[in-house]
Amino acid sequence: MLIGGFIWEWVDQTPYKFDRQGRRFFAYGGDYGDMPNDGAKIAKGLVSADRIPRPAYWEAKKVLQYIKTTPVRIAEGQVSILNKYNFISLAGFDPEWILEENGNVVAKGALQPLDLKAGEHKVLSIPWGHPVWHPGSEYFLSIQFRLRNAVPWAKGGEIVAWDQIPVPAPPAPAPAKIAGNVELKKDGADWIASAKGTTIRIEGQHGWVQSLSLSGDESLVAPLHPDFWRVPTDNDIGAKVPEKTGAWKDAGEKAKLESLVGVITEQGAEITARMQLPLPSTTVVLTYLLRGDGSLRIDMLLDVGQNTPEISRVGVQMEIPAGWSRIRWYGRGEQENYRDRFTGAAVGIYSSRIDAWITHYVRPQDNSNRTGVRWIKFMDNKGGGLLIKAEAPLLGVTAWPYSMQDLETATHDIELPTRNFITVNLDGFQTGVGGDTSWGLPVHDQYRLKSKGKYEFAFTLQKATAR
Repeated sequence: MLIGGFIWEWVDQTPYKFDRQGRRFFAYGGDYGDMPNDGAKIAKGLVSADRIPRPAYWEAKKVLQYIKTTPVRIAEGQVSILNKYNFISLAGFDPEWILEENGNVVAKGALQPLDLKAGEHKVLSIPWGHPVWHPGSEYFLSIQFRLRNAVPWAKGGEIVAWDQIPVPAPPAPAPAKIAGNVELKKDGADWIASAKGTTIRIEGQHGWVQSLSLSGDESLVAPLHPDFWRVPTDNDIGAKVPEKTGAWKDAGEKAKLESLVGVITEQGAEITARMQLPLPSTTVVLTYLLRGDGSLRIDMLLDVGQNTPEISRVGVQMEIPAGWSRIRWYGRGEQENYRDRFTGAAVGIYSSRIDAWITHYVRPQDNSNRTGVRWIKFMDNKGGGLLIKAEAPLLGVTAWPYSMQDLETATHDIELPTRNFITVNLDGFQTGVGGDTSWGLPVHDQYRLKSKGKYEFAFTLQKATAR
């Protein structure tokens, strides 16, 4: 009989060490000249050696909670509460509800305590009155349970269980046609388009966005280009993912531009770049549509050939000014989350700064991803900057104050520099991070990008405002 279990492991076993410049860092196997050693395998705790929770901590807390809320007739506010405890009732918890529209709280309240005994469930109605459901808006109902009194392991008021349930709303009306004058011209091999203070340049050598000027402010420190590589995580290395997927590492940069065509359409100035990737029968098409309101829609279509290795991500990468370090987003958060590790990250509107947004893993690796991003802003201290909106599907976003090469070559977190730019990855698809073991088992199949054929996603770039 299985009567218990544990997570391997609770805390990193990484002592402090000082480098030659006197900087303190967490050390792992080999840092003391010890051979043989386990390398960074001692750094896989839910909390760091100084007891700071890692993103996986919040996922573990969520999946192990003992109170579960599920929808019944959610449009009418009916939900079912299940007490998953083996021995105690729910009488010692204070339940509450929150209704959000597009990430903003529109109603909330307390519920009567539920004296549900172990294993029991009950259907109840949320007293939200008569909400007005606006067409095209997105609604979530959250149910939370707080400890009424302090216990040895937590203070009173601590949230010990929560669930977030989508509430259906009327569909959005058909979008109106975007008005405004758009100009398109050829400059050598490049294409330049302008509309309402926005000017883009698609360079003719690769078909990348070389320049995105918003009201005179350049948004790109380096061009926006296709990217299909993820800096390997500890789990990736254990499963030998870099060896298996290495052909994708430079595929975006080495793509051969086959054609670059610009036309004026009813929707705006449309520039289409068709590229052949250095993999068998694999192509990518980037379509840039500058509309009359100055917004730039980018559609990406990747067609993966049959005789290609598995892919880790499908997206684009760009570098934006370092001064746009304030981040605000509507998506999952607030901690880092991935395709197979997001249930502990509620959908909401969050704010951060780039130094707090990233995750400081002991051995540098891919970090800071946020899934389910509807929109995200990178702003300066006055609120100006870049607004990115997902079209379809929802975006995955990572951002770092250093380059991908910095991240891949550093062996310890302290080695990562702060550059004069922010690297931003916008992904339509990305494999999960796994975690069954860190020495061989791969990510579960449903969270991998094993399928050949077409991957499509789209997003819009435009000027951010303080509103």
